[in-house]
Parts: sequence; C-alpha cells; structure tokens
Amino acid sequence: MNHLSMKKIAAALLLLAVCATSGLAADNSLKLVSKAEKEVTVTRDGKKEAKLVPVEKALPGEVVLFTNHYTNTGSTPAEEAAITNPVPQHMVYVDGSAFGAGTTITFSVDKGKTFDLPANLTKTVKGKKRPARADEYTNIRWTFTSPLPPGKEGDVGFKARLK
Repeated sequence: MNHLSMKKIAAALLLLAVCATSGLAADNSLKLVSKAEKEVTVTRDGKKEAKLVPVEKALPGEVVLFTNHYTNTGSTPAEEAAITNPVPQHMVYVDGSAFGAGTTITFSVDKGKTFDLPANLTKTVKGKKRPARADEYTNIRWTFTSPLPPGKEGDVGFKARLK
C-alpha cells in the first residue's frame, strides 16, 4: 500500500525549515521549529477523544497538520518577516486550513514564483484562464503585518491531504 514514510515526512519538514524565512531580524535570529502531526482517536476513561501525534507514516487520504513555531531570539525586531512553505510533494493543501495570527496568508500555484490571495489566483488550462483551486496550491506564505519584537513567538501552519 502506498504511504508517506517518516523519511519523506522528515525531508518535507527539512524543506519547510530551509525555505521558511525571509526578512529576518538584523542579527538573523528568527528560529523555526517545524513539525508534522495527524489526528488520532484515543479512548480515555471510556470516552473517545481526538489527539495530535507526530506522523510516522501517512496513508492515502490522511490529513497531516504542518506547523512552524517561530521565535525571534534576537535583540532587534524582525522587519518584513515572512515564512514560506511548499505544500509537500504527493500532498494537496486542505482549503481554508492555513492559520497564522498577525499575518497575511498568500498562496502560489507556480512553485513559489508568485504569491497572491486565493481570489486573485488563476491557472491557464488549454489556453483559457480560470480561478485556481486550493488543491493546485504549491506554496504558502505568511507575511507578518508588523515587525516581530524580540522574544515574540507563535505558530503558522496548514493541513495537507496525502494523494
């Protein structure tokens, strides 16, 4: 059965971390920690509840939550900071799942060459332009709406489904 192995997930996380930042603080100290998790149902005291666990493997159709925890560990504000992630290979973005307080979230359908809001994204198919679909997004960018002060931390992320 096809599945996304831990090795491929680790490679995707490394890619997320490598591609993740621009507009760092003057002392280049925006630290990122990336993780991939999936929701499982556990029974505790006879009650079923949902719990996020690190992904060891994902099967077709399963949804993975990719999160970047950021911290400005420097002594100066991070001006014009942005975090950019590719949607991992063999996965499709889950529409409406991107989150990140204090950011403008934009998407790319051309492997990160250009970014825009979903309403402005188009794809050309057989010579005709049409609105792009969420499952065609190749990259996601979170641009912070104000400088990140020293010590500021938070999370940005999105969900993707394994094809």
